[in-house]
Amino acid sequence: MPRSRGLWLAIALVLIMALAACGGDDNDNDNGDANQDDSPTPTAETDAAAGTPQLDLNLGPQLEVGGAADSEPAEAGLVGRLPGCSDPDAEDCPSPVNLPLDEQATGDGITVSYLSRYFAPAEDTPDDVAIRIVPGERFPFQEQAEFDVYRADSVESAISVIEATDSGEWTSGQGWNGTIAVQKDNSQDPQVNTSIGAFELPDGGVIVLRAVTTGQYGWDLWSVIYEQMLNSLVVEPADAAGS
Repeated sequence: MPRSRGLWLAIALVLIMALAACGGDDNDNDNGDANQDDSPTPTAETDAAAGTPQLDLNLGPQLEVGGAADSEPAEAGLVGRLPGCSDPDAEDCPSPVNLPLDEQATGDGITVSYLSRYFAPAEDTPDDVAIRIVPGERFPFQEQAEFDVYRADSVESAISVIEATDSGEWTSGQGWNGTIAVQKDNSQDPQVNTSIGAFELPDGGVIVLRAVTTGQYGWDLWSVIYEQMLNSLVVEPADAAGS
C-alpha cells in the first residue's frame, strides 16, 4: 500500500508540472499576441515611396527641329516648335528646365515672374530695358541665359533687330498676339542665341521679352522658362506707367 500511494503521488506531481508548463506557454502566447506590432515591416520600396521626390535635371535629347507654324497646336508650348536639338541621339542635348517661377520683378509698369533658384534681377539695366533677369549665384549650367523685358513701338521694329533663323506667330497666355523670332549665331564661340517675343497689348502698345542664351542648346534648355515668363507678364497701360 505505501508503494501504491507513492506511485500515485509521483503521477500526480508529473501531471501538475505538465499543466503548469502548458499554462505558461499559453500566457506567453497571449502576451506575445498582445504586444505584436501589426504594422508592415519597412522596405526599400516603402521608404522610397514615403520620401520626397528629387528633382531630376538629367540632360537628354528632348526637342526636335520645327517652326511655330507647324501643325502642332499653340497649347503644345514652345518645346519642339522652335529650333531644338537637330540630332535626337545627341547625348549633350539638354532637356528643357521646367520649374515653377517663384519670384517677381517690376519696372516701368511691368511685372514678370522668374525662377529664383537660378536667376535674379540685374542691379544695372540699360535705359531701354525695364527689367533684366540674369543668372544667380547658384546657376550651375554652362548654357547661360539673360532675359530682358521692355516696351517697343511695334512688333515689326522689335524683331527687326535680329536676323531670325526661325520665327512664327504666337498667342501668349494672356491672349496677346505677336511673333517669336529666334536667331542662332554660329559665328561666335560659344554660339549666341537671341530669342525675341513681341506682342501687341490691348492699349495698342507692344511688350517684348528677349532671351539671350549661349551654347548650341542654350535656347533649348531655357525655352520652357521663357514661355513661363512670357505668360507671367502683367503690364500696366503705358499712360499709367509713365504717370
